[in-house]
Amino acid sequence: MSIYSLPPLVSAVLFFLFGVFVWARNKKSAANQSFALACLTTFCWQISWAFLFSHQTHQFALPLVKIGYSFIIFIPPTLYHFFADYLKASQERKFVIAAYLFSGIMLLFLWASPFFIVHYYSFFWGFYPKAGPLHWIYLLALLAQVIRVYFLLQKDLKTTRSPRRKNQSRYLIAALMAYTFAASDFLVNYGTEFYPMGFIAILVTLGLIAYAIARFHLLDIELVIKRTLVFTGLFGVIIGVVTGVTTIAQSIVGRYFGFSEMVVRILSVLVAMVLFDPVRKFLVRITDRYLFQKKEDVRIILNRLSQNIITILDMAKVGTTILETLKDSLRLVSGVILIQSADGKTYEVMDSFGIQKGHDQFSKDGLFIRHFLEADKVLNLEDPEQKESLPAVIRGSLELWGAVICIPLFIHHELIGLLMLGKKKSDQDFSEEEINCFPAVAGQVAIALSNARLYETLKKSQIDFAQQAKMAAIGTLSAGISHEIKNPLNHIRVGAAMLKLNRKHGVYKDYNKEQFEEEVFPLLDTIEENVMRANSVIERLAGFAKKPKEIRVEPVDIRKVLETGLSFLENEFRQHNIHIERNFTPNIPVLQADRYMLEDVFLNLLVNARHAIEQDGKISIEGNVRGDELIIAIRDSGKGILKENLEKIFDPFFTTKDVTRNTDKNVIRGSGLGLFIVRECIQRMGGRIEVESEVGKGTSFFVIFPSRTWIK
Repeated sequence: MSIYSLPPLVSAVLFFLFGVFVWARNKKSAANQSFALACLTTFCWQISWAFLFSHQTHQFALPLVKIGYSFIIFIPPTLYHFFADYLKASQERKFVIAAYLFSGIMLLFLWASPFFIVHYYSFFWGFYPKAGPLHWIYLLALLAQVIRVYFLLQKDLKTTRSPRRKNQSRYLIAALMAYTFAASDFLVNYGTEFYPMGFIAILVTLGLIAYAIARFHLLDIELVIKRTLVFTGLFGVIIGVVTGVTTIAQSIVGRYFGFSEMVVRILSVLVAMVLFDPVRKFLVRITDRYLFQKKEDVRIILNRLSQNIITILDMAKVGTTILETLKDSLRLVSGVILIQSADGKTYEVMDSFGIQKGHDQFSKDGLFIRHFLEADKVLNLEDPEQKESLPAVIRGSLELWGAVICIPLFIHHELIGLLMLGKKKSDQDFSEEEINCFPAVAGQVAIALSNARLYETLKKSQIDFAQQAKMAAIGTLSAGISHEIKNPLNHIRVGAAMLKLNRKHGVYKDYNKEQFEEEVFPLLDTIEENVMRANSVIERLAGFAKKPKEIRVEPVDIRKVLETGLSFLENEFRQHNIHIERNFTPNIPVLQADRYMLEDVFLNLLVNARHAIEQDGKISIEGNVRGDELIIAIRDSGKGILKENLEKIFDPFFTTKDVTRNTDKNVIRGSGLGLFIVRECIQRMGGRIEVESEVGKGTSFFVIFPSRTWIK
């Protein structure tokens, strides 16, 4: 074999292996298939030239020349075919077919006439084809196809929004230009005697495409290098193990146990076979985690994120869960969530991972936040155009965080935060599919953060809301409270006035001691009794209106709590002709609960029952034990609740009462917090609440406490 045949031989082998790798990665992909076909034609061209340069016999020269050119003729249409498939340009299909037909005609002229290749030259390195008169037509067709592909790639570069796609197209343009330089070999077809160097150009082409595959996942390939690394490492480990075991076995085992060299080698192979699979899995795991991104369906990532955060209402946990989910799914190096402060003036770090430095907070009026307020879109610093268009202040802040993706989080046109993601551990760019899914991620994250913040606000203010509801109820029931206090005060006033009047008219001056005591002491007893009665009302009112600082669990008689609420409503019920029925079974247990919280619960339910009945009705209060549950039922004969509203009545801020600015003093207003607070209070005490209603017949609320909340 001639030394001049080695360069095309090496080139042929590399193109063959590369083509097989690309085809094996995705056998069904049209782009992979056409690329493999282009590699195959290049391989056949180069291997033919390797044989041509190594032969010195003239009888084989012309057949080898024609065989080599048979594949050279089809290189332009196969490359054109590949670029059309890569660009998914269906409109190019007819031109691709025309290119193949033209190459077929050229092939016919090659073998049937001397007009394409006339003969061959004999140079110092070997034989080479001699161009005929039709060769110029082939060169013009080749030039037309190259120019066409070049403009298609430039168009794709301008229209695509994906940074990765842009980079892929850039490298393909560079590869196309490098491959075009191989056309310098055509000068030799016209008698220019210099060694053809086209193999160098096509090896540069191969290198550019290989880099585009490794760096930017051209043709969706990421396992070519991954498998190479895995099995290269595996091969090295296995060889090391075999060598080590063989050496140890030959020097120690063989010496002391007298095993033959063949037995030692068999043992070495067995050890290698046992270690092969564990080592393979270990290397795959390491490369997956630190070198390469394990590709997942974006829908799976979205579903996982949704499932992980949908039920979390704890503000601290929801931020951590969001970042952990994205970190594990996308293999991220770092991530940060900025959240709007309670006063809305700043944006502060809510949670983060993998960052070492950065701003603690950003002002709402600052340039950084204003940029995202004005531009509601995902920012991708992997896109050179986006990166260069950013003001230096914003770019510097993001780079300080190590962020390459910045996702604004909007709720109702309000920027509630920013989600910033760092680069991947594999140093791979975010795919177009991932970039396109980030708006959906932003929606999920924004809703989760908004819900958590609302819940946190409600949770912190639950006692305040309950207190406001209670005081509002007291205001509504002021007539009943006034009645409760005025009655004993009237008795006191009348008794005192009678004593003063009798003394003024000398009624007592002729009484002896016994007569005086008999006349005066009953009045004093009445006064004392009514003082105690008024004091009791005031104490109950003060205790009821008192805002507890924290939950205080104590033994509670549920019937006494209900009677406390009923006492405040007594006059209200009487004015609207509402009859109260009580029906308690004898075995009602004592609860371990917060008395004030239970008062809030039942006052809200009784007030709602009263509001459900405009005039003339009945409220039934029942208490009984069924199995291991205590059930308190409050039923009213009011207008009932619409079926579509039943599932909403416990939602915060949902109300069917008047929320307008109606000036009618008698209108019943609502905040939508009463039943929400009721449910939260009951759940905090270990119980639950259920509701049944029928429009026109009334509503029943069931407060249920399991046996674990009883005092036994």
